[in-house]
Amino acid sequence: MPDINGVDLGKQIREHQPAAKIALVTVNQQNAVRSRAEDQSFVYIPKPLSEEKLLKFVNSEMKPTV
Repeated sequence: MPDINGVDLGKQIREHQPAAKIALVTVNQQNAVRSRAEDQSFVYIPKPLSEEKLLKFVNSEMKPTV
């Protein structure tokens, strides 16, 4: 993405939607990127993205809260 990275975008989203469930889907597999994502409580999903990885995120993170 030009002008912003995924972690910073996720942080901006959280400012407006604190309860948002965020997955960082990236080709960047550096430990520093993974750590930054996890420090923000984002789910880190490395590319290539598979249906299995996406469904795992949706099924585990997107459950409705009561």
